[in-house]
Amino acid sequence: AKPPPVQPNEIRTSISPSSAVELNTTSALANFATEAAGLLVPWVTTSVIWSVGATCHLDSRHVFSDWLRDHMKLSGDGPMFPGQGLVYDYRLHDGGFTDPTPDNEPRVPVWMYWMDGLEEYDIFPDTKYSGKTPMDKFKNATPFICLVN
Repeated sequence: AKPPPVQPNEIRTSISPSSAVELNTTSALANFATEAAGLLVPWVTTSVIWSVGATCHLDSRHVFSDWLRDHMKLSGDGPMFPGQGLVYDYRLHDGGFTDPTPDNEPRVPVWMYWMDGLEEYDIFPDTKYSGKTPMDKFKNATPFICLVN
């Protein structure tokens, strides 16, 4: 004869608290690995842009940007960059993994223009020159903000 099925609440009550924590941790890590797998290419792409690509001078930035777009197109790795500008002009929105979405639902990662979603920045005649545009300041602050959060 077949034994009766075990109910989920019976399983939960028969597991020791330390085992339950271990199961929750394992489950959380498995979920993290599953969700992060789709972000591996965009995260590596971001790292390549701001490590290898950051060493390029202005003319070489155009060459590097074209090379990276071509490489991604040939390999089929995505998400693809928008057609205009350089790859340096975009930041990754990871679709809700760390960046919130309006409805808190996961979305496909996309490359967004750096200034999208930011308030317009007015420069007045008496504004002191700091040597960097607002977009450059935001680009430079983003890695620091990610590390602090």
